[in-house]
Parts: sequence; C-alpha cells; structure tokens
Amino acid sequence: MTEVVKPAVALEVPESAPAEAASASTAAPDEALVEALVQRLLPGLEQRLQAALRESLQAQWDALLPKVMEDLEDTVRDMAASTVTSAQSEREP
Repeated sequence: MTEVVKPAVALEVPESAPAEAASASTAAPDEALVEALVQRLLPGLEQRLQAALRESLQAQWDALLPKVMEDLEDTVRDMAASTVTSAQSEREP
C-alpha cells in the first residue's frame, strides 16, 4: 500500500495516562503512556488491517478464479469423455 493516511483528529491521551505513567516503574516511565496510546489506536488499526486484508484477498481470488474454473471445466470434460468411452466399450462385445 502506498497511500498516506493522515489522522482526522489529533491524538488525545487520556487524562489518566500521566497518573499511570507516574505510577509505572522508574525503569520505564513512558510504558503507561505507550500502553494508553496502543489501546486508543488498536481499534482503528484493526479495522484498517481487516479492510486491507479483505481487499488483498479479493484481488487474489479474482485473479485465481478464471484458472480454477478452466481447470474444473477441463476435469469435467475429461471425466465425461472417459465415461462415454467406458460406456461404449461395455456395450461392444
């Protein structure tokens, strides 16, 4: 995908994020802030990922379907021809 997506609204950090960040361990004071951002962004990211995946799978399916149908038709023709040949050989003494 080459589309650049710009957020419609500025990211808002929940008011509880600074308090959570302050209570986090001193080794990772920004961990709570990161977690809050992830929780905020995750639903939108999931929706975009699902849409992109649907689009990709549909494109692959559309490209693959004609070949699958062609192979299926060839198989049915071969089976029909084999059945006719077999039936004719059974009738002939």
